[in-house]
Amino acid sequence: MKEAVESLRTPSQLRFLFTLLLLEGYPTIPLWEKFWCALAIDHIIHLQDEDLGLQHTLGDISNFLSLSRRKISDFGLPNPIQQTREVADEFNFLHQYHATFFEESEHLVALLNDEQSRIFDTIHRSIFSHDSDCTMFFIEGRPGRGKTFLIKALTAVLRRDSHIVLIVGSSALSATAYQRGCTAHFLFGIPVTDDNTNLVL
Repeated sequence: MKEAVESLRTPSQLRFLFTLLLLEGYPTIPLWEKFWCALAIDHIIHLQDEDLGLQHTLGDISNFLSLSRRKISDFGLPNPIQQTREVADEFNFLHQYHATFFEESEHLVALLNDEQSRIFDTIHRSIFSHDSDCTMFFIEGRPGRGKTFLIKALTAVLRRDSHIVLIVGSSALSATAYQRGCTAHFLFGIPVTDDNTNLVL
């Protein structure tokens, strides 16, 4: 394995070789602990996230092992966490526009006024604080006070840091104010019919 890494084999080739070594009976955990970075580096760079890169790597190894009717858990490695198509699409979007989010977040945050900055910091801290009792915020204000601008700044910062952000509006008009915004009916698959008596207008 060491020779393959030093000879600059691709991560995909290394994952295939790693699988063959497991099937030959070589010790799994020592090999994984020593070479996990070389095995996963392409996924980590592509997804801009180490945990996700490792999950994709484990998924590749699991697929190789399945060809020999073996499971990755047989070798002491964790089963990969399966991603839905929607989650994969979001991470592909984050990777594709990462440079844009970096520039946009720097620009928008610099333009926040004092009130917006205070709200921004409060919400941002709450998202990443495990001790926070407040996980839901309601932002209100008269038109033109910068609510949309604040949400765009917060969204850009979170997406810059490779976090999935789902913007949901009650109407198509409100959703289109944000990049990748959508209606609640579209995102959650809420059926809407003309004779739906449960709708409150």
